[in-house]
Amino acid sequence: MSTTPDFADLLPSDAEVAAYREHGYYVSKKILPDDLIDAAVAASERFYAGQRDWETPPLPPGWKPADGDILRKNDYASLQMQGLSALVRAPVIGAVAAKLAGSSVRLWHDQLLFKPPDKPSRKANVGWHTDRGYWKTCTSRGMLTAWIPFHDCDETMGTITQIDSSHVWPDNPDGLDFFSNDLEGLESPFNTGGRPVVKVPMNLKKG
Repeated sequence: MSTTPDFADLLPSDAEVAAYREHGYYVSKKILPDDLIDAAVAASERFYAGQRDWETPPLPPGWKPADGDILRKNDYASLQMQGLSALVRAPVIGAVAAKLAGSSVRLWHDQLLFKPPDKPSRKANVGWHTDRGYWKTCTSRGMLTAWIPFHDCDETMGTITQIDSSHVWPDNPDGLDFFSNDLEGLESPFNTGGRPVVKVPMNLKKG
């Protein structure tokens, strides 16, 4: 893989690549400019308001305003909104992913997610899940997800959390559920191969 000098300082080091392959996650430095993120945020707000820049063939049903203030998940939003398309196709994201994977990469899927604050009457957890559990139609097992925060995120506000080294656990269960709030119940069928369950919140900066 070759890259431009502008990207060289943004890519993971060889040591970080080795750590990614051992632990199953990597937290980058800030790699995306604020104007690109701000344009994506504006596009997401227009998307949620029902506007579209491009029409597409029928897509899987996702969140719509009538669903109310719940966890929102919309697939292939980058095919519908220009600001989101520019974000997911930012060359630096592909360069980081290719460095971690050790090979060329291709964009398989994108999701626009919005997680409202927890309320006593409504939890807003995202259930434990794996990439492969949802994308078995993909011929490759070398999958990775780029999670791009639109604002600073830390564990006090419910940032994404990884389970250390779970990517190498034997027989990871297929029954993990993105929309389940029963995190303890989802953990019960884990086959850890005797490894402890270590949860690592991802403290991230915008972009």
